[in-house]
Amino acid sequence: MPHDPTRLQHLIKNYYKSDLEKIHKNYERICDRYNLEKKDFLNDVSLYNHCDLLSVSNIYSTIRNESLKIIPVDYVETFKKRKRNQNTTTLGEDSDETEAKSAKTSSDKTCAHCGGSEFIFVCNGNSDGMYLEFPNGRTVSGQTPQLTALTDGDGVSLHVCVGCGMVHGFNSTQLKRDLERYEFALEDMNEADQDELLFEEDDQQQQE
Repeated sequence: MPHDPTRLQHLIKNYYKSDLEKIHKNYERICDRYNLEKKDFLNDVSLYNHCDLLSVSNIYSTIRNESLKIIPVDYVETFKKRKRNQNTTTLGEDSDETEAKSAKTSSDKTCAHCGGSEFIFVCNGNSDGMYLEFPNGRTVSGQTPQLTALTDGDGVSLHVCVGCGMVHGFNSTQLKRDLERYEFALEDMNEADQDELLFEEDDQQQQE
């Protein structure tokens, strides 16, 4: 059974001046930006799923979902790529960055495993040529993430003990944390990122 049009009018009249107005105006701006025909969400009750209770939150989510759907795919992919780059370059900020950004000389280091003082420094400053395979077999390539004691965001950067082969500063717990954060950054956008995308569109259009 379709919704009662008078309920829609009641909700719009009494609750429009809220986040509902913000998302609706943003929807109309997106339509204007891409020359799309606008749906009349304020009056056309048939636009709402009749299986759901017609409420302010239902109106908001329906307009929000439509807004996300009409943003061009190339714009969405550009946004997601920028977010991935931002996330990967900030990984490990809460870890001990003294080791990751230490001087590229090895004479002042002592191996925590064997007590040795001889190290070789391995560095590859190609930040865009990274290939990473997770323990679960998943693989990704592209920009180098910051993995404590192994990379510094610009490429591979590690000190290896000549005596036992251990990587100086390596911490298994921290590496697992870095990998978890990096893998999360590669997932599809969460709700917060979707909102950022929507209202980034809003800000951009207002500036224009």
